[in-house]
Amino acid sequence: MPILFPTIALSGSVTGDIDLSKGHLEAIFCPVVTSGDLFVLGNWDTTSGNFTRLQKAQPNTGDLRFGTGPGSLMITGRRDETYPPFLRLETSVAQAAVRTFALLVKDSSF
Repeated sequence: MPILFPTIALSGSVTGDIDLSKGHLEAIFCPVVTSGDLFVLGNWDTTSGNFTRLQKAQPNTGDLRFGTGPGSLMITGRRDETYPPFLRLETSVAQAAVRTFALLVKDSSF
């Protein structure tokens, strides 16, 4: 399984594009981050202005968010979840240092 390493720059809050067009997200390993929430943004292509926050599966239940606090964590995906082919990760607070995430992606050819 390939591992992707998107980063959030110093004083930033969003990663660059994460290409999932040939795979399925299995897990997100979140490093120690400046306190806040982690959001997942998605889009069908890489047009920057079209990335929007994903919502929970049930309508009107809010954004898909994970409380990161000051610690690190691992978020595992469920096999029945579907994600757009391009993602970005967003923190609710600008980061005090460069943060590197690790995404475990299952190759869709298997």
